[in-house]
Amino acid sequence: MLRNRKRLIAAVWISMMLPGMTSAEDQVVARIGERRITAAEVHCSRELAAENPRWLQGRSVEEACVAGEQAKFRTIAARELLERVCALEECDPSDAEIEPFRSRLLKDETQLRALVDAGLHMPRAVARVYRGEPLEKVYEEAIQPQGHTLAAFRREVEMFGSLERVERFLAKDQVALMRAQVEDRARQQAVRAKLRKRIDAAAEATNQKLEEAANDYLERRLTKIGVQILDDRFRLPSGREVFL
Repeated sequence: MLRNRKRLIAAVWISMMLPGMTSAEDQVVARIGERRITAAEVHCSRELAAENPRWLQGRSVEEACVAGEQAKFRTIAARELLERVCALEECDPSDAEIEPFRSRLLKDETQLRALVDAGLHMPRAVARVYRGEPLEKVYEEAIQPQGHTLAAFRREVEMFGSLERVERFLAKDQVALMRAQVEDRARQQAVRAKLRKRIDAAAEATNQKLEEAANDYLERRLTKIGVQILDDRFRLPSGREVFL
């Protein structure tokens, strides 16, 4: 459950970071069907990484960020490939098939709102700065107790760039966005379960190992989907990463 909580809070942080992305990060690194994956979506902040030695795990900042960007790319690409294979195979799950994968959060509005509220702590503090409160005062009152550094808070303030931008973000219905993200994750799990049954059957019919069958299943559909890798730092996920 703790892992799920962290993932959900991370989802809020992902949506929060989007306003600060620069046009330089809009470079398209891959196309999967009509979907364009940009550098901004996989970007790893070297400055933030340098302040997180636990995440670095003895690696250099560059090594850790390159690995992180590659992993994030494979995660995004795997999701996109799963959806497009499902469309080709006409395997859209029914509500009954999705239900077993739905998080209890969808039935617990109080907990859902608490998670969203935790994720909005930083942007609310940023808004206080743009409304005129001293940055150091806001940091000491609201951010330092959360374990973030002053430098990290300054970067968050700079990232938003204006009161208008942070207020626009805070005005969004983040509970609804979180609910949609949780529901979408449940749907993806249901899709994966349906396709997994087909791959299991293919593996048995061809006397293949499951991972080999998953790779073949994906490979035979890539041309129909239309896939281009435009940045050689990245590679497509394996069939195991997409389906298993």
